[in-house]
Amino acid sequence: MPSNIRRGAHLWALAPALLLAACTQAPLASGPAVQPSTAGLPRSSVAPSVEPGHLGRNGSIAWLTSPQGLKLSTDAGRTFATVALPASVSPTAIAAVDAVPGTMWLASRGPGRSVSVYARDDAAGRWSAGAKLTPKWPTDLGGAEAQPPSSVWIVPGASSQVLVMTQLVLSHSVSIPRLFVSRDDGLTFAQEAPPTPSDLNTPWDAIAMSGSDGVAVIGERFDQVVHTSDSGSTWTASAVSGVAQGADFVLGTPVFAGSTVYLPLTESQAGDQAAFVLLSSTDGGSSFSSLGAQTLAMGTLAVDGTPPVASAGEAWWLVSPMDGSVYRSSDNGQTWSKAAAALPQGVVDIAATDGQNATVTVVDNTCASGKSDCSTSQYSESTSDGGKSWTRF
Repeated sequence: MPSNIRRGAHLWALAPALLLAACTQAPLASGPAVQPSTAGLPRSSVAPSVEPGHLGRNGSIAWLTSPQGLKLSTDAGRTFATVALPASVSPTAIAAVDAVPGTMWLASRGPGRSVSVYARDDAAGRWSAGAKLTPKWPTDLGGAEAQPPSSVWIVPGASSQVLVMTQLVLSHSVSIPRLFVSRDDGLTFAQEAPPTPSDLNTPWDAIAMSGSDGVAVIGERFDQVVHTSDSGSTWTASAVSGVAQGADFVLGTPVFAGSTVYLPLTESQAGDQAAFVLLSSTDGGSSFSSLGAQTLAMGTLAVDGTPPVASAGEAWWLVSPMDGSVYRSSDNGQTWSKAAAALPQGVVDIAATDGQNATVTVVDNTCASGKSDCSTSQYSESTSDGGKSWTRF
């Protein structure tokens, strides 16, 4: 990988979280980062701790947290039903939420530096008793070791596997990760050994796991990828090829699909031009390459993060946040075609259930006078015809 890469804030990932803090009364809100979704496949999660008004999506499943509690949607966010929280959890204590059809998981903060994880069977309408997870931080952090995790992710994995990633953020470039793995749908967890070597104590941006294999995107620049073959006990740097020499690039969220791992990559080309390509690995994440996948020109685009992208089986969707152009692939990124209808600027996430159905969240920033008297709102649009038309709701 190029050693001279320098990039600013991961804006596409962070902007929604910053906006939502000022818009907690909006009916819908986007999570802090894009979450590629796979129908019936293990999915990685990149969402840090939940902000009030956070909307999360996984295909046709959506969930909404607010100071009033938790709501669940099974129709991509058109309608929501209130979900009663576990008896000991208040809305302000929610640290993370994730869901797949039929099951929801929730992590709450406390006591101390621990988090408690609950699993809900939607059919029965009951939460589990909760599993208390206490990260083991280093003991020489000047008192920071007594703090709770700065961020928590819940990541559904293969079969009955569920991951909980906790991080203690010490600075913009130093973060201590601790991973917990459940093999019984989140009822019990084992804390895996701290990642090795020690230079992996950098921000972790995304993680996915399927069985004993796992892949994570790490580093201050979001341009490093590591893999594990022992459920997270040890991690090794992965080889990434197919990137132009000296190009600035950022890696997206890994997705497991059977024996293949897919990894979105956005790189700079010819100055301020950007391009997207879907890398893949057939060796558990040890090495990634384009393997003939089409490089998709994105036009003038700051390479601060991958554009909103989602997967459902072999179908992939991608949206340019600059001009709203929608692209689809039906062969895992080998070829791409532009959808007939474009979306407004400001798309911050997309979730898909198949090659015809997808839903996006759009953040709309308006100012009454120049750069003053500004407001932010967010809404959703969906398509059921492969992007030929979109309906706002």
